[in-house]
Amino acid sequence: MSQTIEVDRECALCGISSRQFFLLESDARGSPDLDLRPPESLRSTIYSWIQHCPSCGYCSTDIGHVSEGVDAIVRSHEYRAQLNDPSLPLLARRFLCWSLILKRQDYNVKAGWANLHAAWVCDDAGDPLSASICRQQAFHSFSEAKRSNVRFAEGDQMEETILADLLRRSDLCDEALAICKTTRSPSPELTYEQYLASIHDQNAHRLHEARQGTLKPLQ
Repeated sequence: MSQTIEVDRECALCGISSRQFFLLESDARGSPDLDLRPPESLRSTIYSWIQHCPSCGYCSTDIGHVSEGVDAIVRSHEYRAQLNDPSLPLLARRFLCWSLILKRQDYNVKAGWANLHAAWVCDDAGDPLSASICRQQAFHSFSEAKRSNVRFAEGDQMEETILADLLRRSDLCDEALAICKTTRSPSPELTYEQYLASIHDQNAHRLHEARQGTLKPLQ
């Protein structure tokens, strides 16, 4: 079983202490989703993957650390608007604020994963529109990383699979198909993404479904 704990953590930005969750140990059994969202019990610990200082609003995977220039980002209108956006789940807002910090510092891979984590929160909250917006932001961050020859996922064609999944689950199935069809000798995961996009299936699916090997690439 995965385990989280609550501890007092001093914010490196403003110096105020607050109670924060830490993931003490993790356990994930079974198949992850096609976008690599882990199975239980790690899946349900997502609330502990991001921290938020209630005093200054700083959001980070660990508010005990801060890099140069973050103070100006946290005080910016864009950041404050994101943090206080009532249309999004609170936890999603925190991931998106962390993503904003990372984007401003050109950490596109980490920013993309923070966006995707926000999408997962929106999925759990039953908010597909917000989840779609978060996925499209993740797509742009990952695509920027890819253009810079920076990997954001390991495994044969896993990056293409994730990019196609982000588009498919955002109801951009034609764009997802384009990624699948331009890849030579597609992996089972990418073949499955192609199939799902062709039938406009926007639901979450798991890697083990693709690896059962029962589908053929669509022509």
